[in-house]
Amino acid sequence: MDPAGPLFTKWPKSLKLDASDAEFVDIIHTDAGISGYPNQIGHVDFWPNRGIAPQPGCNLKEVKKRNPDALLEYAFCSHWRSYQFFAESVINPHAFLGAINCDNWDDYEKEICNEQNNFTSPMGLYVDP
Repeated sequence: MDPAGPLFTKWPKSLKLDASDAEFVDIIHTDAGISGYPNQIGHVDFWPNRGIAPQPGCNLKEVKKRNPDALLEYAFCSHWRSYQFFAESVINPHAFLGAINCDNWDDYEKEICNEQNNFTSPMGLYVDP
């Protein structure tokens, strides 16, 4: 879930999460570049809502509406969305469908993904390896 970014971006590969750490590494990036790691590092990486803050429900107005004293929640709301998305995927396997298959984030941003190889795969527990 949204691997830690601060302090880890400059560490050697051997000291941070990557695809060599398990048979299948499934990543959900929700706060890339702030609290989360900004690069593709798993066998499959999902970037809901472009993987950046603020995630839905995480802008200051929405957080203050839930809890006027929630400064900590506001600071980490987008980072915490990754485990909330994963939990929702356990209950509803088709809640989040990834529809664009790209080799990397740069290709996605340049819109040069091979659309013939695209398939739909659920994000979370039921991802198709």
